[in-house]
Amino acid sequence: LHVGHGRGSAVGDALARILKKSGYDLSTEYYINDVGNQMNFLGRSTWLRYRELLGEAIEFPDDHYRGEYIKDIANEIVKQKGNEFLNKPEEECLPFFRKFAKDNILKGIQKDLTEFRVNFDNWFTEQSLYDDSSVEKAIKWLKGKGHIYEKDGAVWLKSSAFNDDKDRVIVKKTGEKTYFCSDIAYHQNKINRGFKKIINLMGADHHGYVPRMEAVLEA
Repeated sequence: LHVGHGRGSAVGDALARILKKSGYDLSTEYYINDVGNQMNFLGRSTWLRYRELLGEAIEFPDDHYRGEYIKDIANEIVKQKGNEFLNKPEEECLPFFRKFAKDNILKGIQKDLTEFRVNFDNWFTEQSLYDDSSVEKAIKWLKGKGHIYEKDGAVWLKSSAFNDDKDRVIVKKTGEKTYFCSDIAYHQNKINRGFKKIINLMGADHHGYVPRMEAVLEA
């Protein structure tokens, strides 16, 4: 967790405590981003450091995660698994390294938040939206409402029709879903769970998300 996460945690927890004290029935939830390229980079970064710790000369890519924490995670794998993965192909290794690294980091986040005295009622994984087909169902629902169209091989949401400054890609021409696509499914999931009011606490890197999320909720 960096300082921005700490600020968001403090603001969110304070708001939740105030609302509970005011008599509201509410639930706090932590959204775990565990899908997409960042997870592939996380798994591969850990795998490369693992091989490096076991004596291989590795040319570490600039776009991978270079923090010392990756070495710590890789070292833990060496302690637990030895050289079990050293001679196995990359595609066979990466699922394990992705999950191990994610679980390790999440455990650290939970420990930090506990020390901050910030507790969540639920921990929600982005991956679960793919596992139960929520993402595909959300796309199908939007298509049925006439809110999406195809252009240049990609699938777009007509968010400009709902006061966003432009339409947004939800499925890239490669077939890969965007983060926004997951966010659509996640908010639909929260509505389907019966929540009447939803308060999102977003990081500074999500400042442009407000208009597009308002657009999709209106749609």
